Amino acid sequence: MEEGLETALMFLSYTCIILFTVLTVFVVMLLKDLMELAKSYKKLSETIQREIYPTLEELKKALEGINGLATGVDKQINAVKTSFGTAYNLAFNAASKFKGVSLALIGGLLTGLKFFLKK
Repeated sequence: MEEGLETALMFLSYTCIILFTVLTVFVVMLLKDLMELAKSYKKLSETIQREIYPTLEELKKALEGINGLATGVDKQINAVKTSFGTAYNLAFNAASKFKGVSLALIGGLLTGLKFFLKK
């Protein structure tokens, strides 16, 4: 009986040693991968820090250009509005004067016609 127990304990100890070795290998591989990942993140952060300022400067220049373009377009639209407003006012004034002249002319013609019809 002691021999069976001794064999079982030996088998258990060898199994524990093998499992501990396999687990240690996996932990070492995991640590290696984590170190490589940390190095990659460090490179990424350095690249982002180095490239973010020129990118932001280019973006600022582009936005300034777009803002200048929008301001120019706004000025042109206001100029067209002003031109249409002026043209409308001129046309309205001309129509009002034409209306006054035509009413005076029709009034004069009617007065003249009445004058000749009375005689």
